[in-house]
Amino acid sequence: MIDETAYVPKFIIETVVKPMMIVKRGYQVGKSQDDYEGNKLLMTSTASYRFNHLYPLFVDYIHRMVEPGNKQYFAMTLPYTVGVRVGLFDEEIVKQQKAVMSDMEFEMEYLGRFPRLVENAWIKYDDIQACSDLMHIELSGYDNFDYVMSIDVARVEGSDNTIIDVFKLHWFPDHCEADLVLTKSLNGATFSEQAATVREMLRKFPNVIRIYQDTMTIGQGLSDELAKDFYCVEDEKWYPPLVDMNDEAAVEKLHQTKGIPIIYGIRATPEINHRMGYAVKTYTEKQWLHMYPIQVEENRELTLEERTLVHESEATRMEIMSMETRGLSSGWIQFTTKSRRKDRWSAMGMGLYGIQIIVDERLNKEPDIAPMIAFAKR
Repeated sequence: MIDETAYVPKFIIETVVKPMMIVKRGYQVGKSQDDYEGNKLLMTSTASYRFNHLYPLFVDYIHRMVEPGNKQYFAMTLPYTVGVRVGLFDEEIVKQQKAVMSDMEFEMEYLGRFPRLVENAWIKYDDIQACSDLMHIELSGYDNFDYVMSIDVARVEGSDNTIIDVFKLHWFPDHCEADLVLTKSLNGATFSEQAATVREMLRKFPNVIRIYQDTMTIGQGLSDELAKDFYCVEDEKWYPPLVDMNDEAAVEKLHQTKGIPIIYGIRATPEINHRMGYAVKTYTEKQWLHMYPIQVEENRELTLEERTLVHESEATRMEIMSMETRGLSSGWIQFTTKSRRKDRWSAMGMGLYGIQIIVDERLNKEPDIAPMIAFAKR
């Protein structure tokens, strides 16, 4: 039996498992095996993309299964509704998962479907897969690296997630590459809970030099919370407000509030959305973006937190590959998706667009942007 066959490399199945099926079960020297019925290979798995080796294998088994006289091949898919009908599955849990999953994730995990990739996707599959080469999981920052955070803020009540990304920067003479080392998704969290999560992530990554987020409309609620003094129970100390450097009134009061101008407020206009989309395309085409693959080659078993990060990386890839263009708005490209949400896409675009701003500042010898915040004690 091979479990989660979609994630077992095809060459292992073809060159290791199947050849060993020549060995008869229960063989003993000198003992007759007249009643031997042959070995059986049972493969079970969550569905995957149609380019995964499991899909053509599944289709091949379906075709063989319907051939007259077939007694060797059988294939089937089972949606979650079967488990609900027989009383095995809790439908309420499924509903909760549907609220936080992308459409493609839900189709694969709970409906047993192999979703099609978007034919006119803005980001090519090969490009995003080539960027999936980050083999060491990082749960906290290193002192000799700069980090950037991006936040796509969602409503407290709703199906969208607030997504927080943390990028580790690698500087080169003419560009900067980015490791997406951490993604945190929050569903149904209040703005104060979101702010507490941001503060906690800053403690883990004290060398964050800038936070990019939408400070207009929905994002204003989170901005208001971050602009307050924050008491950290673990450190038993107060931390200063985090201020939007694009808020002139707040910046003028820095001497009074002792705030830190680390937030770069972004207003989502057609031009900005266009630039964020092109930032994702540039970083994926040039392979300047690095993400965790579905199988991280750590020489140990991953913790739950680490496995969650790998899952978040895959969910981000799914969402990026679902994005299409839908013409121009005032000369700027618009992006759309058939999926129910695009929060991971927005956080990614905001982060990479923000990194481009920092690169432009440094390469053009703008004022130095050494770390503006030091959340100590690790």
